[in-house]
Amino acid sequence: MARGMGCEKALGRAFATALTAAGVEHDVKEYPGAGHGFLNDHEGAGDKVPLLLAVVGRLSGASYHEASAQDARRRILAFFDAHLKAAEGGP
Repeated sequence: MARGMGCEKALGRAFATALTAAGVEHDVKEYPGAGHGFLNDHEGAGDKVPLLLAVVGRLSGASYHEASAQDARRRILAFFDAHLKAAEGGP
């Protein structure tokens, strides 16, 4: 979960609580230094982001946050590896 308009932290906790209560394995983490869109590395992918959108993204905190993105990608891939391969009967 990322920082944003103020309700995400409570929503993240409620989401994790609901998943736990339902017996669903999960990995929910808040990234305090990251804003909405912290995984979106458009510039690193070679995309041309219009100047207005780049400025608005930076001012609103809705831009790429490398440290958080790297950790989130690692955790996502580990979660998928553990749960999707197991569901498929894979190695």
